[in-house]
Amino acid sequence: MESVVKGSEAHPQRVPETRSRASVALPAHPRDRFVGAAALSPRRQADALPARIDALDGLRALSILIVLLGHASRGNQAPDWLWPIRDLGILGVYLFFAISGFIITLLMLRERQRSGTVSLSSFWKRRALRILPPFAVACCGIAAAASFGLMQWHWPSFFGALSFTKNFNWLAGDWFFGHFWSLSMEEQFYLFWPLLFLSLMHSRRAVAVLLPLVLASPLLALTGLEVIPPTLANSLPCIPYLAAGCLLAVLLHTRQRLFARLRLHHGLRRAALWIIPLCAVAAACYKRDGHLLAFGTALQAALLPLAAFVLVAETVMEDGLLRGALSWPPLRGLGLASYSIYLWQQLFLGEPDTYQAHWFWTAWPQNLVAAIVCGTLAYLLVERPSGKLKKYLQRKNATRSIPQKNGPRAEAWGPFTRLDQAAAGGSSLQRDHLRFSIGTNSRSSGPM
Repeated sequence: MESVVKGSEAHPQRVPETRSRASVALPAHPRDRFVGAAALSPRRQADALPARIDALDGLRALSILIVLLGHASRGNQAPDWLWPIRDLGILGVYLFFAISGFIITLLMLRERQRSGTVSLSSFWKRRALRILPPFAVACCGIAAAASFGLMQWHWPSFFGALSFTKNFNWLAGDWFFGHFWSLSMEEQFYLFWPLLFLSLMHSRRAVAVLLPLVLASPLLALTGLEVIPPTLANSLPCIPYLAAGCLLAVLLHTRQRLFARLRLHHGLRRAALWIIPLCAVAAACYKRDGHLLAFGTALQAALLPLAAFVLVAETVMEDGLLRGALSWPPLRGLGLASYSIYLWQQLFLGEPDTYQAHWFWTAWPQNLVAAIVCGTLAYLLVERPSGKLKKYLQRKNATRSIPQKNGPRAEAWGPFTRLDQAAAGGSSLQRDHLRFSIGTNSRSSGPM
């Protein structure tokens, strides 16, 4: 799925304090002082934020490894020790959804802070350049494998992938295009979430929409068992994971005081980091084994979005407990190529009866190696070159005009103006909160 601007790697840093405030013409009303400071230099404040979070790539590497091992557990000549994690590859996809929701939302928050609005056309162009070239090449690879007699080509399944409607199960599917259901879910998220985001002008509105979606996860999962039509059974239960990432981005960007308090509770955070994900995995295993399906489904749906929220938070926060370990260069490299690896892995990790002919690279452990190598090559030869054009569009969008001082666009900034007031010389506590204003990794924000 989807880690922000490709280029120099930076760590969160304190925004320099402006000593002189005499030149800042603040409005008379006390509340409008935030508007005046924000209108002074919003782009300078946004550019002071770090450009990348290395650990986010590492988290995506862990996610793709969960997917690969889950699929390989049912593959040809799979070892017995992989069998217990069968059907758990979906946990990696759920984590990808949370990462994608976080990244996309924070990208829009940063653009809105920098320019006062979000350009939908630029956003969708960047997403298209990110998603479509690797997707097209992967489809060509599957077609080539079918032409050599390795597997059978299914046109209905291909059309479902091509139209990004695989998550609706409208057309007959197969293994080789089956994983594109998550890509379809991501594409629909990219289409509709920015439209909704523009109407959520204040963080309270965003939280009021996102938090109920996260809390409703058990209900959506239970209705997915028998109530809702089969065409939606693979879509609605995934919404809380996207919402969890979006909610984290909004809170981190607008509620620095809350996370400043969390810095003082390392013991509590460390306990949550261990207990919540372990309980979520245990619930997933309980559901997998078929004991009390409704209870297991509700329990998993209640814990997994919370676990994803905690994992992403401890990865992206400045003092995140996972940030050091997940910044390991080999792990980051795997995370950067995770989208291309996900596109290609299905070709190698199918069950033995999936293929029409025996192939050396479809048996363990060659299939796992082939999936990683093939996806990495696709990343180097396709994804990175297309990313250069996306990077150019990002730089072009970053040079958009700054909102006029005290103008209506500046007044619509809502809570984001507090960050700029601190940059213009706010209190020491406010300036310290700026250290929690974080960047994202757009180069790795592709869908899974």
